[in-house]
Amino acid sequence: MPPIDPLHGGTYTLTVNGTPVAVYGAKSCQPPFPFKVFKAGEHPGIKLARPDAAGGPAQIAEAGNAPYWFASFPVGEPVEVVVTSKTTLDQVRVRPAHAATVKCIDGNVLTLQVEKPTKLSIEPAGRHGGLLLFADAPETEIPEANDPKVHFYGPGLHRADVIHLKDGETLYLAPGAIVEGGVCIENAKNVRILGRGILCGDPWGWRAGPQPHMVMLDQSE
Repeated sequence: MPPIDPLHGGTYTLTVNGTPVAVYGAKSCQPPFPFKVFKAGEHPGIKLARPDAAGGPAQIAEAGNAPYWFASFPVGEPVEVVVTSKTTLDQVRVRPAHAATVKCIDGNVLTLQVEKPTKLSIEPAGRHGGLLLFADAPETEIPEANDPKVHFYGPGLHRADVIHLKDGETLYLAPGAIVEGGVCIENAKNVRILGRGILCGDPWGWRAGPQPHMVMLDQSE
């Protein structure tokens, strides 16, 4: 499977009270989203995410990972959410069922009423990738972009490599920000990571990024 562009979902479009909301693509290794698992040596022609592992759940083939999609938006009062898919949504499931009211399903268009902050899983029938919706409470704390103690990332794509956070520093990911890189916190106290943006490791394979884990904490409080 070719890499999924994190900036352009493609499979779904979304509006909230008539305003378009960005939909992002990612990969999935857990039901209800489709996936394939290959053990070492089972399919020599397929690249494994961990070729040195001894098989088992960690042996997910990158070529077999199937996409899913996600979006987030603030909810301070009831909103109408319209999901449009490239395929039919006639048998779609919305989980949890109590978290939203299904107002209408018309072919490939699903209309929901969301009353308050919640998390929703939109699951079409078959092996078509699902859509996760994060209806978040409005942000209550946005740090100053010019504060020397703040690493501020605004909307857009940022190739940040490793972000080192020191005592009392804040990493803020604004809504619409996609930050490709990792966070390293060593011998530090009172560090914060805030915001509705995305810290993304999609450009790298398993343990092949600028550091072994996306967020690393060492000897810190």
